[in-house]
Amino acid sequence: MAHALDRHIALVGFMGAGKTTLGEEAAAHLGRPFVDLDRELERETGEAIATLFRQSETDFRIREAKRTIEALEQRKPSVLALGGGAVTSESVRKALGEHAFTVLVDIGVDDAWERSRGSDRPLAQDELHFRALHTKRQPVYDESADARATDIDGIVLAAAAVHVEP
Repeated sequence: MAHALDRHIALVGFMGAGKTTLGEEAAAHLGRPFVDLDRELERETGEAIATLFRQSETDFRIREAKRTIEALEQRKPSVLALGGGAVTSESVRKALGEHAFTVLVDIGVDDAWERSRGSDRPLAQDELHFRALHTKRQPVYDESADARATDIDGIVLAAAAVHVEP
C-alpha cells in the first residue's frame, strides 16, 4: 500500500478545493515544510497568478510545470499544494508518480463554484465554462491520485496509508 513516509505529499484538485488551507494544516500536523506552488510562482515572478495567466496561459503552464517539477525533485519531504491545472501536464504527472504521494482534495463542482466565483481567478469568471472545466479535469485528477480526501484528517490518514470506510 502506498504511503508518504519518505515522499512528498502533493495535494491536487480543482480550484476552490482548499489545497492551500489543508496543505498548511497537514504540514503543521506532520512537521514538514509547506510549499504553495502558486505562491512560489508569484514570489519568483513578482506577478499575481491571474496576471501571469492573462498574459499567456501557455507561458503560465510552462512556468507552472517547471516550478512544480523542481519542487518535487527536492529531497526533503514536504507538503506541496499544486495549482488546479498543474496535473494537466504529462511531465508533472510523471514527476508526481516518481516523487510524491498524491492526494486529490475532492470537491463537488457546486462547492467549488461557490468558493471561486467572484474571485480574480481567470477560469472562474463564467459558470458554464467553470463547470465544463471541472468535468474535463476530473479524469486527470483521478488518474494522478494515490488517495482522495476532503479534510485534514483524510489527508493525514491517507499519507500514513490508513484507509477508513464508513
